[in-house]
Amino acid sequence: MINPGPFKKLFEPLKVSRLELKNRLVLSPMHTNFDLVNGDVTPLLISYYEERARGGVGLVMVQATGVDRCGQGLANQLMLEADHRIEGLSSLAERIKAAGAKAGIQLYHGGLRTDPVLTKMQPVGPSPTESVDGGVPGRGMSGEEIREFIEAMVSAAHRACEAGFDLIEVHSAHGYLLNQFLSPLTNRRTDEFGGSPEGRAELMGRIVEAIKKSLGREFPVSCRLAAYEGTPGGIALDDVLVAARRMEAAGADLLNISCGLGETCFSTMPLGTPYGSFVSFAQAVKKVVNVPVMTAGRIKNPVLAEAILTEGQADLIGMGRALLADPHLPRKVGEGRWIDVRPCIGCNQCITHVGRKLPIVCTVNPGLGREGEARPSLKKQRKVLVAGGGPAGLNAALHCALKGHQVILMEKERRLGGLLDIASLPPHKEELRELREFLVEQIRQQRIQVELGREVTPEVVKQVAPEFLIVATGAESLRPDIEGVDGPGVITAVDLLRRGQVSAQRYVILGGGLIGLETADYISERGARVTVVERLPLVGQDMPPRVLVFLKKRIEAQGVRLEVQTTLKKIETRSVVLVKPGQEERLEADQVVLACGMRPRHNLIKALNRSLPVFKNIYLIGDSIRPRSLLEAMREGYEVSELLD
Repeated sequence: MINPGPFKKLFEPLKVSRLELKNRLVLSPMHTNFDLVNGDVTPLLISYYEERARGGVGLVMVQATGVDRCGQGLANQLMLEADHRIEGLSSLAERIKAAGAKAGIQLYHGGLRTDPVLTKMQPVGPSPTESVDGGVPGRGMSGEEIREFIEAMVSAAHRACEAGFDLIEVHSAHGYLLNQFLSPLTNRRTDEFGGSPEGRAELMGRIVEAIKKSLGREFPVSCRLAAYEGTPGGIALDDVLVAARRMEAAGADLLNISCGLGETCFSTMPLGTPYGSFVSFAQAVKKVVNVPVMTAGRIKNPVLAEAILTEGQADLIGMGRALLADPHLPRKVGEGRWIDVRPCIGCNQCITHVGRKLPIVCTVNPGLGREGEARPSLKKQRKVLVAGGGPAGLNAALHCALKGHQVILMEKERRLGGLLDIASLPPHKEELRELREFLVEQIRQQRIQVELGREVTPEVVKQVAPEFLIVATGAESLRPDIEGVDGPGVITAVDLLRRGQVSAQRYVILGGGLIGLETADYISERGARVTVVERLPLVGQDMPPRVLVFLKKRIEAQGVRLEVQTTLKKIETRSVVLVKPGQEERLEADQVVLACGMRPRHNLIKALNRSLPVFKNIYLIGDSIRPRSLLEAMREGYEVSELLD
């Protein structure tokens, strides 16, 4: 890969009111769900933000921070509702700035999306609502409650300023309280805070005015606006243009343009969706205001970011998931080392974990959430043999080498990648190739001894004489006990994708999980008719929900038939027998594709137990333990390097 660049606009300074940013890259605010003690800053949170500041962004925007206990909608939420929060936030702001970035903080109230389990109160919003996103019914705010909310926002802003933050952001996107006031879907008021686009933007305008009055006209204030909710009757572009003008008139110094609600999945578009998803909305806003405008949404490539800035579509680039994957992306790009940037693959495991009230994770960066941990120093260099060049093996080899061990990596195929290669073949999964290329390049840079076309056997282990053996031999497809499963018209999904041939017209895929649905996408895109058979009530239960939404919509548009609560009884010549609740159905099929699970390859372990029972320094990682996701494979490859001593 050739390093592109230079990125003149990306690293050009920008003034936001009195605040000068050293470049145009911003860490977007993302909820981490780290275990915050009663809403206070913790050492882990400080280390997380400090690392991203050290990585070279111009502005670090701290995650959504509650201004009132009654507005808490997120587990482990950072809070700024009282003066005793200032001390912890001062430490956070100080460490961000000492690491070279400016410090911003986002102020939040969940409104109708608050969690009654956390608040012990009924959710409130602009108007009474039966429920939002499957939540409990909410009531409309009174005039007095609106005044109290304005005061809470101003007080929180004042505390943030006292804590040393350089910029305040008012969160009016993604379905939270101020977004609810802006949206015709949730705001049916007829008073001064509703009834028209101007009325629906009035509350936010008054909040900005009040913050400016309290902190001074020069103190930088940003507003995050949702330009599109992704649901009929929601916020449209014309609405946000009205709101943008109102915010500028109120004194806003920066407009941060986003899109989407939690349930429409637009705010964090997964792999397979367009890059720069929201840029056109930011560009439209930029045409009607004179303050800087920030855009975000699937902008992980500095070439795209530079083009957006150069073409005047936006003034700042917000990156969230890309900086989870590699906090040092800005520094590496600035140094001409784009090839060393660990790529975000858009898998949305980060969002999925937070949605399940678990700490944020990153598939490609297992070090996320461990930034403050001291990695043990090397006591003695060890000779390490890694069996298998899939993602777990590649990451293990890399991190063992980075720690200082002598590493030999053997792969029985003639190419590194393993199932990562296969997984990148279905439509819109091309980003997985970036991860493979990154790992292979880092392996090359570490001068790791790589032997392709060589399978690890007990004889090889005897010959190499490693002190530690890491087994990352992966998994193989399951073949269920079904009549006809060994017939000529049956193939596994892995083999079909590997061969790349779609020659039949009618396919039945057994298994409606990740592999089955992606294989259906692959086959149906090539014009064949596909039926997916799944015994469970729902398909895609092993997938991140926001990834499933887009994949399911795509395959259904391609005519894929989904048969749930259905089993495959028998495979015949050019047909199958399906069993549904209360009935059987014979369905024509030219080929049956097996996507009903994987099982670990234990051939090497069994052979070693027979031949070398005294060799004990063996570690199994990834699918060699049991088949799971890329997240576990990468994490275990990372963690095993800590166990060798």
